[in-house]
Amino acid sequence: MPAPRPGPAVVSNNPDWRRLLPPRRRRPGLLAIAVRWRVELVVVALAGIFWSRAGTVAAEIVGAGVLVAATALPAGRSAVLGIWQLFAVPHRLRSAFVQAGVASRAGHLPWIFWAFSAGSAIKVALGLRSGITVGDLRQAVPVIQSACGAAEVDIVERRNRGTRVVVMVNRPRRGIL
Repeated sequence: MPAPRPGPAVVSNNPDWRRLLPPRRRRPGLLAIAVRWRVELVVVALAGIFWSRAGTVAAEIVGAGVLVAATALPAGRSAVLGIWQLFAVPHRLRSAFVQAGVASRAGHLPWIFWAFSAGSAIKVALGLRSGITVGDLRQAVPVIQSACGAAEVDIVERRNRGTRVVVMVNRPRRGIL
């Protein structure tokens, strides 16, 4: 007796569909981890190269000078907070995508290309993989706000490229400066 044939493919635009059949979880490979943490790895490598070339005493003096400038000068505090947000926001976005289920059917998250500061906001450029729509990102805005500690999140589509999106994460620095 032949095996029963599978039923027809189900296609739905219902937002609850992703809850019923969530994308499978994938563990990233070593190369994917290195790409995601590329900025942090470069900073650690440059600090290690400086330490090995200049010596321990010079590295300690430069490190102490950077810390004093960052804490004593208002411009230094602002720069350190801006740099910290450039490191933290892409990782928080990635976490929000996992929590909101913004992934392709294969379990791939959107690509995060770059992030840069624009005042109290951080602009993050994303590349959408096949199966992820701008509508998925718009539905995930409350989760992104929660994960990033943002007052507001705007999703800006690029007109010339349908798979490219800029996410504006507005994180006001209340009481920090």
